[in-house]
Amino acid sequence: MKLVWNPYFISLCLLYIINKFTNFPVDSNSIISLFFKNYFNDFLYLPIVLTICLASIRAIKNLPRFTLNIGMIVGMTLFCAITFELIGPKYYLHSTGDWLDVLMYSIGAIFFYFLQKIYVTNSEV
Repeated sequence: MKLVWNPYFISLCLLYIINKFTNFPVDSNSIISLFFKNYFNDFLYLPIVLTICLASIRAIKNLPRFTLNIGMIVGMTLFCAITFELIGPKYYLHSTGDWLDVLMYSIGAIFFYFLQKIYVTNSEV
């Protein structure tokens, strides 16, 4: 389970938790405040989830050097976009569909793809 104890993964999780449970004392109309309040966790979501998926596949299949290919990453991005931004708002009142969330999922997936080569590939399960 070295992959989930990787400083990269722990940093992403801590940033997600801190952003989720704190309110930044910044002007509510500023772009920075709106970004952190509405979009930053959407950016972090896929790198965290994809790292967990990768660690699970490596552990279950006993393939310590396995990496997620671009098709798997795109598939997960589409799944999240459709589930959370298209289907979710139809069934949950607190959920809203936002194309900027989809953009953040996509940027987070691209971020994971490149960081996987740097930090994740050399980490064992």
